[in-house]
Order: sequence, then C-alpha cells, then structure tokens
Amino acid sequence: MHASNNYLSVKGVLPDSPVVEITADVSKTGLGDIQVSDSSSFRRFEGVGVGTTNYGYAMINGLEIVAYTGVADGRITGITTRGIGPRSHMIGGGNGQRTPKSSYEAGDTIQKYSLGGINLRRINCFHDMSDVDTTKYPKDLDSYYLKMDNSEDRGLNNVSPGSDRSGSGSFPARYFNRTKMTGGPRIRIQRNIQFESITPNIQTMTPPGTSVGGKIRTISATSINGSEESFVDQGYESIVVNDENTLDSPRMIANKLNQTKKLNDVMPAGKSMVVDIELASDNENVSPMIDLDRVSMILTTNRLSGGDFDDDGFMQKTKVTGQDPSTATYISNMVILNNPATEIVLEFSGYRTEGSEIRAFYKTMTEGSVEDSFDRDFEPFPGFGNTDQFGKVKDPSKNSGQPDTLVPPSIGDEMKEYIFSTREIAPFTQFQIKVVLVGNDQSKPPKISELRGIAFA
Repeated sequence: MHASNNYLSVKGVLPDSPVVEITADVSKTGLGDIQVSDSSSFRRFEGVGVGTTNYGYAMINGLEIVAYTGVADGRITGITTRGIGPRSHMIGGGNGQRTPKSSYEAGDTIQKYSLGGINLRRINCFHDMSDVDTTKYPKDLDSYYLKMDNSEDRGLNNVSPGSDRSGSGSFPARYFNRTKMTGGPRIRIQRNIQFESITPNIQTMTPPGTSVGGKIRTISATSINGSEESFVDQGYESIVVNDENTLDSPRMIANKLNQTKKLNDVMPAGKSMVVDIELASDNENVSPMIDLDRVSMILTTNRLSGGDFDDDGFMQKTKVTGQDPSTATYISNMVILNNPATEIVLEFSGYRTEGSEIRAFYKTMTEGSVEDSFDRDFEPFPGFGNTDQFGKVKDPSKNSGQPDTLVPPSIGDEMKEYIFSTREIAPFTQFQIKVVLVGNDQSKPPKISELRGIAFA
C-alpha cells in the first residue's frame, strides 16, 4: 500500500454507541417503526437531530444497516431503507456493497451506526489513498493513514454515505469527538502483498529427457520510500521452478479492489500474476508431470526503508536505543571484555547500490558501571569526513557513522570492504555494535557479511 494510487476496503469496524434490545418482531421487508427498549441514543446523528435532511443509520444484530428519519419514545421511526450499504462486514473479497436483510425477533439488538460521533458508513467502505497528504501523514512499512471523506460524495462506493459534513454544506464540519483505540475484533482491511523474490514450489516428476520450466507475468509495486509506479505490467520473465528467483524491481499481488479498478485492461482476467509452466521432452511418448494439489508460491519482501542521516531528527532517533526509525538494522550482543579497551575497529564486507547507505554505531560501558545498557545511547563512528590527516577526530559531535574511507557503490554484485574505527575513546569493558541499512529500492537492499568487531587497549 505504498503508492498513493492504491484503493482499499475497510470493513468490520464496530460502533461505540449503546446497544439496546428490539422489543417487537421486525419482518424481513418491513419499513414500519422499530420498537426498542431505549430510543434516546438514536435522536441525534453526527451531532444533528435526525430528520429528512439528516438521516440516521442503525445496525441490527451487528450486520444489517437501516436508515431512519425520526425517533419517538421507545421507537425508531421513518425507516426508509433496509439493507443499506456499504457492507458493514467483509464477505469474500471485500467488494460487497449492501448488507443482507433479515427478520428479527424481540430480544435482538440494535445500535446507532457511529463511532466517535462519526457515521460508520464513512469508515466501513472503500477508500482512496490519494486523499491522504503523505507529507503531513507519512507512511512506513507497517502503518499508514486513511482520510475519512465527510462529504456526501459516494467516491468509490455505490451509494452516498449520508449528509455532507465537510463544512461546505448546510451542516457544520464534523470530526471525531475523541482519540481512542477502538473498532472491535472483526476489522478486516484489504492489502497488497509486495515481493521482490519468488519461490515457486511446484511438485513435479521429470523422467529422463524431460524438464519443467516456467515464466511469470507480474505487475509493479512501489518501495516504501521509492518512486516506482505501481500497477504496470512487467511482462513475462523466466523463473527457475523450486528455487528462489530474485527480481529486479518490486512486484505485488494487488488486493481485490485494486485488481477490479486498475488491472482489467492491464493483465489477463485482471489478475496480478500469471504463471506459465513449460513442459519439455525429448520423446513424444514421455512427458513430465505436475502435481496440481501441491503448488504454492513463497513471496519474499525486503524490510528496507529510507532515511536521511543528515537530518538531525533522524540521526538522533537512530542513536537512541529502542527508537531506531530504520527497518533494516543489525545489533550485536553486548561484548564483555576481560581487560579495559580504548578503541573499537569494525570490519565487514558490504554491498550497496547508488541511493542506499550503510552506517555504523557503537555503544560502550565503563568498568563497574551499574547503568542499564538499554539507557545508554549509541554513538556514530567518526567517518572519513570527520578525521584529520593524522587520523584524529575533528569534532565528536559531527560523527557520521560512515566508514574510515569513502566506499563507492558496488558494481554488479561485488562486496566491498568497509572499515570503521572509533580512534581513542574513554576506557571501556563492554561494547555493542549497530549497523543501519537504508535505501529507496526494496529490490536492491544493502547487504553485509563477514562482520568482525575488535577492541584494542
């Protein structure tokens, strides 16, 4: 869901309004008054009294939504529509637009269909992520914001959610009346599945002289901090069956709504992936075989996000234990020394492409310290730009975490040597290393191997 042109469906968010009992039977198609044990909570909807210009909405037995225009003592009156949408709960692919009608008995429940004073038909519906100002409300790998549409426009949905509460109509603008963790246990939200490598597990039998190969046709995705365009047909490319295949750009399996809205004219049958299995044989009488009951795909994505180490806020969070904003981080165990040391040298082989970074940090503890190591911040290694011609640190406050010498981006798959040294620091008997990887292309993450941390007296 990294690109702003994504659509998604939210369903199953429950109201926080009082639940009351229905006191008389209600037929499946009836539009008569609904008798309830207490009608007081239904009199106002989104802060305005219900009426023909401001419909109220209620949910019966946690599913069917009805529209009403009036409330009397012990009765909900003016029932205009039964089974109204968008659907309150996700069924199947989540593209349903109406709630099922049913008959009800005395003792069943009903409640106002609102959450935090807001019409839930604005929440349990289809959302367009381009409505969100991502500069003000940025995404990360694990979270994103949705903007609730307070207008009467139906947007991606088949029906209008209700009266205009954006502030441009006859009613005042409406907002949530408080901040809270809420919604209930049945919330379901559509999502895409992004991947940068694919392992097709296909059980085959290949007699001598036969072989099984494959091709895939996929659509593009967008890295969390990247600029790739999503939903672009990537064409066919060969893959090796029963082995991991690394792709040269992010791909995805789109959610049902995205497939319906964006892929019908792009991919066969509007699907996100097409797998073409090729059977070959040297003998027309002998064929390889595929067990169609044992076919699956392992899709792997790289948890890589961007970051600007020249930004003081980003650098400060990177130093604080437990607040690292990066999603790709290596942290060693705390190393305990028998004798005090005054310098740390870190060496490893590293791979990075243009636009990605590898930075290193360290943490030390003095002999006899009773401080909890979690409370001690990491410090960046000085870096090649913060040492003089004699190897001395110019200004410790400007340590960058860069290696001792400038290491250019890798060419092809080459691993380059990275060396970091603290130079002389205060004596310590414990130390810990942290390596932070950032980048804008999730298909080309930085890599490290053969890491060695050495303490010198």
